[in-house]
Amino acid sequence: MKFIIEKSKETSVNKLETESMNLESSEEIEIMPIIRNQVRLSVEELKIIKFLFDKGGEAYQVEIYKTLNLPKSSTSRILRRLAEKGFIEIERRGKYNYVRLLNKEELRKIFSS
Repeated sequence: MKFIIEKSKETSVNKLETESMNLESSEEIEIMPIIRNQVRLSVEELKIIKFLFDKGGEAYQVEIYKTLNLPKSSTSRILRRLAEKGFIEIERRGKYNYVRLLNKEELRKIFSS
């Protein structure tokens, strides 16, 4: 599975991990998984998906923004977009949001390649 950065530069997921830190936050990455439609993800969205994948598919929102050094408001907005795109579900637990990856098997194929 390959990611295509808008500058039409192809890269593997492992290479993307190191390169994504150098990408501008406004750049978008096109991910072409086994899902039929192409889905556009920002670098921040991809970082959150990778973080959740590495954490076993679940984490509290507070863990996400603290670990990735993102503002709380940006994290909320990004998570809402990911939920709308069908990558995650957000569950309220007391005063915290619990985030869970959906389609973990499809994502496993992407991040394992």
